[in-house]
Amino acid sequence: MAETALVTVIDGTAQHRDQVCQALTSFYRVAAFADAREAGAHLHTAEIIIVDETALPLGGRETVKRMRADGALCNKRIIGTSDIPGSSFIGRAKEYGCDAALAKPYRRSALISTISGLINHSVEDGWHSLPDNQRTALRSTLDTFNGISDLIDRAEPIAFADVRDACSPLVKAVQQDDFKVILSGVRGHDNYSYVHSLRVATFLSLLGHAMGLQGDDLLLLSSGGLLHDVGKMSIPHEVLNKPGRLDDAELKIMRSHV
Repeated sequence: MAETALVTVIDGTAQHRDQVCQALTSFYRVAAFADAREAGAHLHTAEIIIVDETALPLGGRETVKRMRADGALCNKRIIGTSDIPGSSFIGRAKEYGCDAALAKPYRRSALISTISGLINHSVEDGWHSLPDNQRTALRSTLDTFNGISDLIDRAEPIAFADVRDACSPLVKAVQQDDFKVILSGVRGHDNYSYVHSLRVATFLSLLGHAMGLQGDDLLLLSSGGLLHDVGKMSIPHEVLNKPGRLDDAELKIMRSHV
């Protein structure tokens, strides 16, 4: 598995930095700083840079402006954030040089979807040219999968009806033997957990279809595939993606994902 993308956060508020790190714990590598001057090489190797309006020493707007003027950073994808009501940094984020903006407080899924959308722009743009059912299968399962992170954060149950509805186009594609474009559509997508879960859902749908399952039984099987690993959203990145053998303490954490 390829190394996950690095997200560099520059935010003058320690609590907010911690919240971002926690929200992205199992999805990306994260490096967080209060001051842009401390970020150093992490800016150059980052796939995404999150700049808050409180970024030190010059504030978010000037920090982004200087990045855009730096030949080595000018093409980096930048997300602006702020918890200041009515902030012009959010309202005029793209004018200031941000690729996207999020007003705090934002949902965990909104942050994940924004980052993923920027990283996977070319992959997800390719979905627009797919037939309606296959395009819907990819978009609905991705949105549902990412949205589950909010439910986990709030310790709320996952509504099976929502997952079933998201998997319905996938099951239809399997029944019509027109699913391969769905599998090829996630090739190169950086959200490994989603890609893996979609593939499991597809293969389980194929197995169930071959066994003669239909209707709700087939949807149940497909939904189970999409959900089977969602517990990993709460596993710290350094454990989930550790190269080599896990120690006893790490193994206990990993086993908790079920």
